[in-house]
Amino acid sequence: MNRLRIRTFTGNDLAYLQRWLSFEEVHKHLYTLYRPMSMEELEAWFANEQSGGGIMFFYSDGTAAGTDAGMGLIHYIHPGNRCGELSLVVNPLCFGNGYGRQILDHLMRHSFAKLELNKIFLHCVVYNARMISLVEKLKFTREGTFRSELCWRGTFYDILRYGMLRIEYDAACRQGR
Repeated sequence: MNRLRIRTFTGNDLAYLQRWLSFEEVHKHLYTLYRPMSMEELEAWFANEQSGGGIMFFYSDGTAAGTDAGMGLIHYIHPGNRCGELSLVVNPLCFGNGYGRQILDHLMRHSFAKLELNKIFLHCVVYNARMISLVEKLKFTREGTFRSELCWRGTFYDILRYGMLRIEYDAACRQGR
């Protein structure tokens, strides 16, 4: 497995995101970016995330070719409460290579070390077994269920909320996660 290269996500990267969202296996797991989207829609979404203080990263696979591997986002940051939400999208051509874990590891580290957040959280649809397995391996705590929150192909599914406190992250790091 290659170590990911990390840089700031820019408007030029929206074409990658647009391509990834064209895959059902990607967009069926997402709440906001739940379908293939036009470039105009993605530009509006990107501008909204930036104006809301979202911090976005682009990840490539570290090879000389620099294959696009995914994007990560720390958003809905509440400075007073020192918490924020994590989101990620992995290039479907890179599924199964461990990049989701590397992206999530980076977002966690950045959230606690750089942003000095006290808590991070994320949301996961109940049928996304890979993501559920990953966040549970990383010691996130399941905090609750948003019942019938996501509609996919005419059926409503629950969204699970997972959270982690800084003290839990520090303890997991000391134990070698």
